[in-house]
Amino acid sequence: MAAPARLTMSFPLYHGQLLKDTYIPPIYPYQALLRKLKIESIDDLAIALFGEDLDRLASRMQVHDDPMGKPVTRATQLIKIYLIKLDPECARCVEYRSRGWNENREEGDAFFKRQRERADTASGRDENHFYKMMLDIGEEMNSVCHLYDLPDPNDQEINILDICMAPGGYTAVALRHMPDAHAYGITLPIELGGHAVVLDKHLLKSLRYGDVTMFKEYCPADKSIPKQHPDYKKFSPFRLFTSIRFNFVFCDGAVLRTHQRGENRPQEKETIRLQASQLILAMQRIQTGGSLVMLLHKVDTWHSAILLYTFSKFSNVTVFKPQKWHSTRSSFYLVAQHVNPQHADALKAVEEWKQDWWRATFAGEDGLGLPRPEPTDQLVQEVIVNFGPTLTRLGHLAWKIQADALSRTDYAGSGSGERRSISNSALMPRNLPSLVVNQECKVTVSSRVSNLTDVLNSVTISAGRRKDEQPKKGKEISHTVAQVDENLR
Repeated sequence: MAAPARLTMSFPLYHGQLLKDTYIPPIYPYQALLRKLKIESIDDLAIALFGEDLDRLASRMQVHDDPMGKPVTRATQLIKIYLIKLDPECARCVEYRSRGWNENREEGDAFFKRQRERADTASGRDENHFYKMMLDIGEEMNSVCHLYDLPDPNDQEINILDICMAPGGYTAVALRHMPDAHAYGITLPIELGGHAVVLDKHLLKSLRYGDVTMFKEYCPADKSIPKQHPDYKKFSPFRLFTSIRFNFVFCDGAVLRTHQRGENRPQEKETIRLQASQLILAMQRIQTGGSLVMLLHKVDTWHSAILLYTFSKFSNVTVFKPQKWHSTRSSFYLVAQHVNPQHADALKAVEEWKQDWWRATFAGEDGLGLPRPEPTDQLVQEVIVNFGPTLTRLGHLAWKIQADALSRTDYAGSGSGERRSISNSALMPRNLPSLVVNQECKVTVSSRVSNLTDVLNSVTISAGRRKDEQPKKGKEISHTVAQVDENLR
């Protein structure tokens, strides 16, 4: 049986511009229309946005696996395709990554293997190198985000919390700019595989050693630590720094390959546990109006998109990517300023992160945790509709920095740093976005439309399909769409 025919209504795409340091992304003029659609699944949303089934589109654009061969969630596929089509820099960045992962994989793997080995076997000299690198990143972050431009820093007590502190570069930069501030830290001890703290410890008010993922306070109120868990006795009842409210919180933790932990804590689940632990601890200690900085990877994934969207509800969010260090990597920093930890959405987020921590630690038949579940289709639609253009603007410079850096490598680019045209036409953004209307959909257009704004206000599209409704004849639908085209002219 032939697939149902589809008709397309095309609206002009306003090209993105770089005005000073602010990227104005291309905006789908029908973004407002998406809010009116009754979309029941990710597949319906993909068809509404791109005119093509998500699986078919992901296959054509080769949006499947990460470099380690792990499957990409459907939510990430949709987010990535959306951003590729909206921002040429995202398309360019994804193309360079793909070259490094696929076309020149052996060379790229060898390069990153050397970097991992150096990090895992860091000598005292290497630790100092990493520390100085963090100093550079911290200074660049401050110059871009103006973290320490406080109105009257001498009139208030400034407290800094550095979660997963070692080697301590970010706190060192903060103390350079605010020498009277009180700095506190927690970090994994060296005997468990942690890094050394290079920062002069005499500058710190307090430094605690421990595994930040093993505090009982992360447990949701409706759950408890199962006594049969192999690490039951290792979960700590202590609640650190509860009497202090922090103006600045750094969450720079990453799952360390050197971390000595049991087989019941594989990296996939450990990543979830570490992120949730940092977020819970940070949000339950941060001062109203404070700033939170967190290390993340790939703006163009569901995992990053949902965090940026969540923080945008109760803080001012910036995406920062350093240009001098780690520019070829996909890492970036979420910088949330003027955080309101008592906002209803912030309190809700903390409870959800507690559930994430518990699920990754104790859920499943074996009681040893489960991987992150797929988000609901409704949540994916909410992020695309309410946050899509903002996400594009936030990620633009990070993609450009990584793409430019990768273009200068031998394993992903030409080695010369020249801007190369993207060979895979499937990754190129379309000049015109398309809103697809299936034959079974109902399209209503007002009889008098004078401009594009009127079209946006007057076109109503119902994506709810009625099984008992017969498709309209092609001639009738063509006439209806022609009305839209005529009004656009």
